[in-house]
Amino acid sequence: MDLHLDLDGASGHTLRARAEHALREAVRSGRLAPGSRLPATRALAAQLGVSRGVVVEAYSQLAAEGYLDTRRGGGTRVAEHPAPPPTSTPTSGVEGRLNHALGGSVVPRRAVRGVAGAPGVPLAPRHDLRPSLPAVD
Repeated sequence: MDLHLDLDGASGHTLRARAEHALREAVRSGRLAPGSRLPATRALAAQLGVSRGVVVEAYSQLAAEGYLDTRRGGGTRVAEHPAPPPTSTPTSGVEGRLNHALGGSVVPRRAVRGVAGAPGVPLAPRHDLRPSLPAVD
């Protein structure tokens, strides 16, 4: 499978960052359909003319971001529901983590600081305990 990835698109960055960017954009644009299998890391590295480590790290990062599903012995596939593109929502504090937890939807400040029992004001979770979300504060 020839992916035709352009590693020159994000000049000034490392090869790994450029490979991540090219793969991420291929998934976002729909050029790589959900469920489609990606080439083995050795095959893609040979195709791109880079070391295998570059491809392994790029696959690992995109899997951590939710774009790829990896299974030992089962290959790497595009996630059935790839991560949405980033939005311009707050990225720090409780409000930013809550927005990220809700898939990037904008949460008004009153919802974050809602009063318990007030009608129509959703309460924000006190702690986000989902795996793979670092506490950035």
